[in-house]
Amino acid sequence: MALTLRPLGPSVPGELASHLRVKIVDVTFDSNLLSGGEAGISAANLGMTEILGVIEIGGNSPVGYVFKWDKDGELINAFYSQGYTATTVAAGVLVEAATADLSTTPVRFLVLGI
Repeated sequence: MALTLRPLGPSVPGELASHLRVKIVDVTFDSNLLSGGEAGISAANLGMTEILGVIEIGGNSPVGYVFKWDKDGELINAFYSQGYTATTVAAGVLVEAATADLSTTPVRFLVLGI
């Protein structure tokens, strides 16, 4: 099955590009990751009007974690795999890493906004 793409924003590509802001930030979590995610990446603290997306791009990311940015709550959350079995698939393969200590390694994110 082919992918379906839906262009967003102005019909003139240069118009969006002239307003697009890009930031690369290293985020260091504290020693006790909160359930639901940690606040920190917001439009206000990056000099943007709106954040369009946040993507983990590496750096020194802790091995085994997947990061997700929640736009509505402006929270970053970490997940880890519990393996692939019939039981874990039914429960969800990725589990929130609540209470994990990720304070020793910064995680690098690419932030796109306007």
